[in-house]
Amino acid sequence: MEREKRLLLNLKEAQARTIVRSIASAARIGALTGAGDRQLRRFIADTARSEDLVFVVVYDTSGEVLATNPGFDPEEHGLTLGQMRRRLSRRDFFSSLQPFSGLGRIFLHAGKFNPLDSPWVHLRMLEIPTIPGIIEEPEDEEEQFAYVVLGMGTKDLDLAVEKGTKQALLNSFLVLLFGTAGFYLLILIQGYYSARKALADFRQYTLDVIQGMAQGFVNLDHQGILRTINPEAESLLKIKAKDYLGKAWKTLFKGGEWDEMARALEGRTALYDLEVSPSSPGRPFLKVNMIPVRGQAGDEGMVLFLRDMGEVKGLQAEVRRSERLAAIGRLMAGMAHEVRNPLNSISGFSQFLKSRFDPGSAERRSVDVIVREVDRLNRVITELLDFARPREPRMERLDLNDIVRSTIALVEREASGKGIAVLTELDFSGASVMGEPDAMKQLLLNLILNSFQAMEDGGVLTIRTGISSRRPFLSVSDTGKGIEEGDQEKVFEPFFTTMDSGTGLGLAIVHRIVLDHGAEIRLESTPGQGATFTVRFSENKSGEGQEKAQEQEKE
Repeated sequence: MEREKRLLLNLKEAQARTIVRSIASAARIGALTGAGDRQLRRFIADTARSEDLVFVVVYDTSGEVLATNPGFDPEEHGLTLGQMRRRLSRRDFFSSLQPFSGLGRIFLHAGKFNPLDSPWVHLRMLEIPTIPGIIEEPEDEEEQFAYVVLGMGTKDLDLAVEKGTKQALLNSFLVLLFGTAGFYLLILIQGYYSARKALADFRQYTLDVIQGMAQGFVNLDHQGILRTINPEAESLLKIKAKDYLGKAWKTLFKGGEWDEMARALEGRTALYDLEVSPSSPGRPFLKVNMIPVRGQAGDEGMVLFLRDMGEVKGLQAEVRRSERLAAIGRLMAGMAHEVRNPLNSISGFSQFLKSRFDPGSAERRSVDVIVREVDRLNRVITELLDFARPREPRMERLDLNDIVRSTIALVEREASGKGIAVLTELDFSGASVMGEPDAMKQLLLNLILNSFQAMEDGGVLTIRTGISSRRPFLSVSDTGKGIEEGDQEKVFEPFFTTMDSGTGLGLAIVHRIVLDHGAEIRLESTPGQGATFTVRFSENKSGEGQEKAQEQEKE
């Protein structure tokens, strides 16, 4: 607006200068033609009508008003020659925008020019030289100037300023409107992207939770298409998710064991605690919970939660086995006491009879058979009492490696005689446990002797110690004939044995010792390829024995 105002003022000033020059030319022409002031006044009147002049005042060189608008008094408005001379003392023009009483705001412009009506100018035009003392050039050239004062109306300027102001206000309003709309749009876009990011973060968090779930998770959409299968479900179902995603649920859950779940899926009903037995080797016993879910569009899908019940079934079997063994133990304890007394009597009388017969006689050989069988029965009863006798282990910190070394020393000769190589893989990072020394040796010895019985034609026995998941372990592996899958759950029961000799109490005693020490034992066996018994003890929280283990490792 200020720039446009300056441009309009400059235009006004240029217009005023042109008018001044025109008046000066009219004055000179009037002087040359002899028309005088009449010609100048007529020109001023015509110019005032055509150029939107409010007033025009022309002063001659003597300071008299040479021409002006009819009815306009310069003195009334302070337009004196002295004032003009002061303003134009060192310049030809000056302009200002100022108010005049009764006329409003006026664009005032003043200029000066050399008139043609002075005597020396006429002589100069007639090429008459100056005569000293008669015709001389004026000494004060300033006194020979005529002055023109213009007062121009400012309606066009005010109108332009008003239009400019309105346009500026309109532009400001539009800028404010679009700026506000743009800012609001920016806020909406920012909110949109923030919401998208929050949604993406929540989606990723949900996927991470689903992927990290300890239970299997399977999601079906309203059309029964598989949309999500987490890693745990892949592991439980023994499948690859990429082979089934995007396909119908019937491609995954097929077989008679899934019939009840299929009916629930067809009817879109919830299903809880459905137990699904294994239909293929390696797949665990599963418990299935199925819940319908509704999406934003109102379509109803299903989510399935799969849980491995193998460990639960194992614990249940362990509880049943422990209860059965406890009952058998109580029964055997009572029987052992009742049987041992008659056996002692039989053994005593047999020794007496043996002394009455000659060495090498048939009678003496018969008595020897009786004595051996009585001793065998006595050993069985002793083992039964050891198995059934409740006792509290005297726990102390033990080094598993020391237990292995001392036990191997007891069986080295027997192993050599049977063609069995005994190998050790001992860990020296501090595999120590809390246990009773004698019980731990009996546990390891029974496992070794059980492996010896499985390797009648020789083989390799490997004993390992170490720490896995901060829990010390002891394992005994053999290369014998292995144990059938159907017999693996029975090996820890009393009197169960697949050997031609033996009482079937060795592994039952091992199991009792393991329970007494708060540990667990697992069997892994492949028929024809041997068996591995692994005992995992409670978490090792003690740092005792570290220096000793490091010294042994160096040795």
